Amino acid sequence: ILNDTSLVPVMFEKHTRRKCSVMSISETGSRIFFTTSGSDKCGLFELFPDTIYPEESHAELISGNGRNATAVFNDTLYSTRFNIIYTNPLNKISSQQHSEIDSTFAIWTMAPVSESKLLLGGFWGGKFKGNILFYDVKSKEASSPPYSVDLQTVNDIYIDSTNNTTWLASEKGLTSLFNSPFEYCELKSVDDILD
Repeated sequence: ILNDTSLVPVMFEKHTRRKCSVMSISETGSRIFFTTSGSDKCGLFELFPDTIYPEESHAELISGNGRNATAVFNDTLYSTRFNIIYTNPLNKISSQQHSEIDSTFAIWTMAPVSESKLLLGGFWGGKFKGNILFYDVKSKEASSPPYSVDLQTVNDIYIDSTNNTTWLASEKGLTSLFNSPFEYCELKSVDDILD
């Protein structure tokens, strides 16, 4: 299954006494980005793999502060920290702006779902309410979906554009949203998936 894949170790600066986890990874063309969370040296990185000399592979920090989600959409790199959405234009990656949404919604994952919207999956716990929101990249506003989906933490979002289905991975298993923009919702119980 991995015939054309090279596994390359990558070094990036991290705190040696605190756990630093890679939270998400996105790519566009030949560029790869990832986010890390857990210490003061975490943040948003661009990956520079070298398959000929793997020891030369490295990642460069774009912006500090731990990050959760990342997505590339309309020539812009999006990343998140709690309820803050950061934007970096791909043609000037060091330039960064940000906007904030509801402070009780911690963005855990995200994916583009239309020409101007991202679907945000939230973390549930403490003051954070979890579930999903839509984010309009033009108005920089978040809104609830026009239907009820009863989820807590949304761990991942997969957009199946071939079948016009969006899959949400959560504590309830997999939730499939059909006929985007989401005219129908069906819950799939997956009992044999363990944490």
